[in-house]
Amino acid sequence: MKKLSTKIVLILVCTFLLVSLTIRILIFAFQFTPTFEAMTSGKFFIGVMIIGFISLSLFAFAINQIIVKRIKNLNNVVLEIGKGKFEVQMEIDGHDEISSLTENINLMAKELKSNEYLSKEFAKNVSHEFKTPLSSIKGYSELIAKGSLTKAEITEYADIIIREIDRLADLSKNMLQISLLDTVNLVQKEDEFCVDEQIRNVLQLTQLEWESKNIEFDLDLEEINYKGNRELTFQIWQNLIANAIKFSKPNDSIQIRLYTRDKLYFEIQDHGVGISEEDQENIYDQFFIADKARNKSGSGLGLSITKKIVEKLGGTIRFSSQKNMGTTFYVCLESNITNPVQQIESGKF
Repeated sequence: MKKLSTKIVLILVCTFLLVSLTIRILIFAFQFTPTFEAMTSGKFFIGVMIIGFISLSLFAFAINQIIVKRIKNLNNVVLEIGKGKFEVQMEIDGHDEISSLTENINLMAKELKSNEYLSKEFAKNVSHEFKTPLSSIKGYSELIAKGSLTKAEITEYADIIIREIDRLADLSKNMLQISLLDTVNLVQKEDEFCVDEQIRNVLQLTQLEWESKNIEFDLDLEEINYKGNRELTFQIWQNLIANAIKFSKPNDSIQIRLYTRDKLYFEIQDHGVGISEEDQENIYDQFFIADKARNKSGSGLGLSITKKIVEKLGGTIRFSSQKNMGTTFYVCLESNITNPVQQIESGKF
């Protein structure tokens, strides 16, 4: 039996015992012996009505104190929360279902207040991220418009403008994807594709970046046919590989491993700048940039998007990292393998 139900039963029992005891005390005090004539008289009927009224009043008072009054307080607080006053908190009285509901409403208010803060922070960060490249574009455009620059300066400033426009385009695309991931509950997972081929495609798309730093890839990939969301899965590999290239040092190597056991596993290890301990707990936060001195082109959305995608696909992502020693990301996705495990293909890329 639930705690609240137990309290109601106890109130009924106590009310019954109290009324019974009151009647016995009255009979004993007045030395009254009930007879049929007495029990059918008007006075007896009035007495029963009075005792019944007192019983119901006692029961109603107890129910009001234990249940109704607390529910009214909860209702008032919910109305305040509905008005946007998320700082309200109620005292938790007792250990029954209403107490549990009170605790959950307090928790909900805290979460809503936190989300309100995050929304304001998000708006502030978005404003800042857009303002910086727009200011650069405006400033360099005005310099070019004056017509007093050399051809070399015009070319240099035009390149900066193009780079900042690309940055704005990427930022807009990432923000749109975050919005979509936040609003979509069910992700389509009916595409059949080759995962190791996806990874090689990402390496081909990023070839200019890793060749400019003379980075070598050490691949250990199983041939895996997978059933899932082709586009979102591709973006996981793209974001993690791009991150590894960005934070690797020249002439470094990056190891990528893809294999299956009970699920699909992906590991990527670089030997770059790493992530400091104080930054590791915030690495998935939107707009968080761990090393701003070295990472001036990033928006701080890549890992946040990657984590959202992995979780939408029913998987998990984690990492291990040491400052100036490198970082390893581990991704685990649902077991939707459509082919038996193939021979592992290793090699340099």
